[in-house]
Amino acid sequence: MPQLVIMAIRPKFAHLIYTREKKFEFRRVRSKVVTGDLVFIYETAPVSCVTGEFRIGKTVYAPPEKLATLEQDPQMREVAQHYLRGAVVGTAMEIDTPQRWKINFNLEQVLPGCRPPRSYLIVKEPTNGLLRCPARP
Repeated sequence: MPQLVIMAIRPKFAHLIYTREKKFEFRRVRSKVVTGDLVFIYETAPVSCVTGEFRIGKTVYAPPEKLATLEQDPQMREVAQHYLRGAVVGTAMEIDTPQRWKINFNLEQVLPGCRPPRSYLIVKEPTNGLLRCPARP
């Protein structure tokens, strides 16, 4: 069953996702996300809101030099190489069907009691149609 994931993404990269210029989202660690998961995009400051979503297409776990080659655009490949530098095994998530919502939501509206994630957060428990943030260690 697909998971719901809240992912922190810088506004300039969120824009590239919505315009379909960015094909993959990268993380410097082996993430616990899989094909089919639904990602809510939490744009970091200055936006600080959940602005849209995408589905995860294929998921690739590999060393940084292999992951960066997934980006066909030379400029985006260079950005990925810089970001992934120093990682041992990272994650590349193919961005499928990105949608910018008409209305932005404060994270508190989407997940009552939840703070913005540093990287990503897998939502564990839907409650009465509302989402609830899992307890943090």
